[in-house]
Amino acid sequence: MVGIAVVLTGILTVYTRNSEKQIVFMKEQSLLVSSLLRAKAFAIETFQTGLNPGLQPSGERICGWGVHFERNRGPNNPDRYIIFKHLAPGANTSCPPISRYTANQGEEFEILELDSRLEISCLAFDNQCTSGNQNSAGVVFIPPDPITKFYNPQGQAANNELFIVLKLKGVPRETVVKVNKFGQITF
Repeated sequence: MVGIAVVLTGILTVYTRNSEKQIVFMKEQSLLVSSLLRAKAFAIETFQTGLNPGLQPSGERICGWGVHFERNRGPNNPDRYIIFKHLAPGANTSCPPISRYTANQGEEFEILELDSRLEISCLAFDNQCTSGNQNSAGVVFIPPDPITKFYNPQGQAANNELFIVLKLKGVPRETVVKVNKFGQITF
């Protein structure tokens, strides 16, 4: 009788831990996709705020909204992604091209760290993650359409798609989130 109770308790404990990991995985996947969609929506909203596209009441000129991904940040630093606004140097200046994310320009809007049980296992501009697996990369949505631009850490414009592979550590579970040149986000 006691043996049966111990076996059932063990099975229930393992099942509960696996279920918890799956729930965390689905939550983080949804949050990542939601962040990409938010940046895209912010770009459209930025264009519609006034007659001078991107000029905000604060006097800053927002040229676009993006999401910057960082992986392999070290054992005590989980992978993360940052929703940011791409700013012009001044309210009356034109928008510079986006070549890379720079945190020192007051562009950060929201920083999101992945749960420690997950990682971004691949950031790449091909669907195999075989060439050019990056430690950081990003996408920017430029109003009014919005136009979708990608960049890599070397500051070079990237191909037509960005692949973000989200993986649950220690379990063969992963998902690929893809953003294409038209701004479509799939997973």
